[in-house]
Amino acid sequence: ADAFHGLTALDHLDISDNNADIVGTFQDLPKLGHISLDSNNMTTIPSQFIKTGSSDLSFIGLSHNNIVSVEPDAFDIVDGLHINMGFNSLSTLDEVTWRPYFEAGVTLAAGDNPLVCG
Repeated sequence: ADAFHGLTALDHLDISDNNADIVGTFQDLPKLGHISLDSNNMTTIPSQFIKTGSSDLSFIGLSHNNIVSVEPDAFDIVDGLHINMGFNSLSTLDEVTWRPYFEAGVTLAAGDNPLVCG
């Protein structure tokens, strides 16, 4: 994924349906508005994974993977950003990870995960 580093005009990136375990990060992509990584084989979203620096980022697609955890500070925080993490393996939404996003106006779709409420 570091192959995209510094592509300053890139505004849409779709790497869906590759059955890949995507490694690396997506950084310094100041025009990126939409990134789709759906239907791959990711299990953990590391810190600094999608840190584009773009104020235009409106959508991150991570559905239909095998994601069990998201580390704090994994994504840009942009008001109006929508993150789709449906159809994964999330059992919890850790407050330390997600509170900064929710407080900033980010929305999360997390349907069809084995979330335990309590």
